Amino acid sequence: MNKKSLSAIAIASLAAAALVHANEETAAPEAEQLSQNDNNNTMSNTTSKLDFIEQNGQKFIHVSTIGTVDANRQFMQNVNLVNQQRRQISILDEARKLVSTKEAQDALAKEIENAAKKLAENNQTMAKSYGYSLDRKYIHAIVKTRVFIKLTDEEYKKAKDDPETKPEDLLVKGDDKFRLIAVIPTVEANNDFRRNVQLVQAQRNQLVQMKQAADASSGEQKAKIEEEMKKAEEVLVKNNEEMTKRYGFSLARDYLMEVEESKLYTQVNEEEFIKAEKAAEDASLAADAKAVIEEAKQ
Repeated sequence: MNKKSLSAIAIASLAAAALVHANEETAAPEAEQLSQNDNNNTMSNTTSKLDFIEQNGQKFIHVSTIGTVDANRQFMQNVNLVNQQRRQISILDEARKLVSTKEAQDALAKEIENAAKKLAENNQTMAKSYGYSLDRKYIHAIVKTRVFIKLTDEEYKKAKDDPETKPEDLLVKGDDKFRLIAVIPTVEANNDFRRNVQLVQAQRNQLVQMKQAADASSGEQKAKIEEEMKKAEEVLVKNNEEMTKRYGFSLARDYLMEVEESKLYTQVNEEEFIKAEKAAEDASLAADAKAVIEEAKQ
């Protein structure tokens, strides 16, 4: 086994141009091995004409497809903006409850009114553009991701001079240069990839914390922590090697992820689901009938 040094693994990071979950936190890993085709209690429809996802007993129907890297980046920026505006209103409202003078209360109430108006306008735009509203729960399903590895100037020159390198596989962002190493092509594969990235990052972070604890300890306690560190590092190295094998991904390098295609699903109640399913069935029958008519004309 070719082990990477702990320091090399500890300092590496994953740069994400388009994040799947903007507020994800890295926790201590509950599992040790990489996952594959684990849908996390999420089931995609296989028989209905309606495109929907069922998760933990709740149904989410497809409302929009976001089909380019730029469009996905813009969508995430817009989601972050409306969420930030909503948090701002909440903070202003808490402040209004704390101030003691009517003048200050009125001033904050005016700020809340203006912020709420801007939020309502943006929320309306999001509904028209994506079928997205802050009043609903959503699943943002990543369909296709392009994973780029960050290159040194020497690596970039070598890749650029290689006749087998496609121009679209090279990417320059400011002073940083990247090369495409993997395309993750399905929702299931993207879920696996992101879970596995989170797992090895959490395992790396856990190792860093263990090293800090060992440095602050002595005697028997230090020896015990170092023994646990050795086991943890073996697991991490094994998983990191598997990530490299599957995706060309390693914690010892920096990366850029670009979401090229994603789907947005909104939560619906049973009545809304039945209505949407019937509409999808009717649309499918109409399309089939049109196809038969067109074929008959030929």
